Amino acid sequence: NFTNGQEMRNWMVSILQKRLMNRNIGVIVEFDKENYAENSPFTRLGKGSIGGKARGVAFLSSLLIRTNLTKSIPQLTIRVPQTLVVCTGVFDRFMQDNALRQLDWDTMSDEDIAQHFSNANLPEDIRSQLRVVLERLTFPLAVRSSSLLEDSASQPFAGVYATYMLPNNEAEVDRRLNRLCEAIQLVYASTFFTNARGYIDGTPHNVEEEKMAVMIQKLVGRTQDPDSRYFYPVIAGVAQSINHYPVGHQQAEDGVTLVALGLGRIVVEGGETLRFSPVTPNIMPQLSSPQAALKNTQKSFWALDLECTDTPLTDGEDATLARRTLRCAQNDGTLAVVGSVYSPEDDRIRDGLHHKGPRLVTFA
Repeated sequence: NFTNGQEMRNWMVSILQKRLMNRNIGVIVEFDKENYAENSPFTRLGKGSIGGKARGVAFLSSLLIRTNLTKSIPQLTIRVPQTLVVCTGVFDRFMQDNALRQLDWDTMSDEDIAQHFSNANLPEDIRSQLRVVLERLTFPLAVRSSSLLEDSASQPFAGVYATYMLPNNEAEVDRRLNRLCEAIQLVYASTFFTNARGYIDGTPHNVEEEKMAVMIQKLVGRTQDPDSRYFYPVIAGVAQSINHYPVGHQQAEDGVTLVALGLGRIVVEGGETLRFSPVTPNIMPQLSSPQAALKNTQKSFWALDLECTDTPLTDGEDATLARRTLRCAQNDGTLAVVGSVYSPEDDRIRDGLHHKGPRLVTFA
């Protein structure tokens, strides 16, 4: 089957790598500087906890294996994005090494806190390990919070802490490393922002109890052509097990889904999305009339700007993002998958983009 020994060796190595990867699915692997593989599904770096959000992701990953769900629905590929977690022990060391616990949060603005954390330094051994990671990973990354209190049943902390998206496409590893370390430090900083401290004040906890782990995940999406500078998924969304605002004969326990074109930031920030219950997907008040659809459907979407590699991350979570119009999505070819058109001639919504008129995101 092979023309030479090297060809056979490459085939054997690929089989072993695939076997190792499959064996590690659903398993949290300790980071090993010598043996870290770019296809490791879930890796932890440092001591301490992986935090609430990462626990949830790890649980989902193992659940997919235990329930054999991927084989139950063969026409769907269901996967958890590749994940590396910087554990809470690194947060403790960072806070101590840079004397950040001594800051008076109540007298500082969020901008001042972000600047202090951005100017600090991660432990050198952690930077060295992250460098090994970036030598193998060159795809866009999401740098996300995973605090001890996050994603708990009684106080979920959803949307309270920061997330940063990084192009991670520069040739120099050290430039990408500095960018990643700054993003991690700013996620740490968001623990002490006014909004987060106000949220914690409404719980039985205090800010001194909170510790932050950070998830570094492969960002889901793609560029629509090789020359494009914008990276985004066609569909992003949030599914919730309880629908607090059921409509018609919907039941609260049927759950609710909110979906949008582009990055999920528009969903998290409460923007215009399409809302439906999976049990009754045809009940959508937003599309109850052409006028309602024109008023309440998505007008723009978020994408990662792959050329935005120098903007200071202290400018905010959207420092590397671009707000794009539906015309841009139509030019990319992504609107055709999820779009419809309002036809003024007969005052109706037509699926697809074959007619003249305002474009709508309907997911029809």
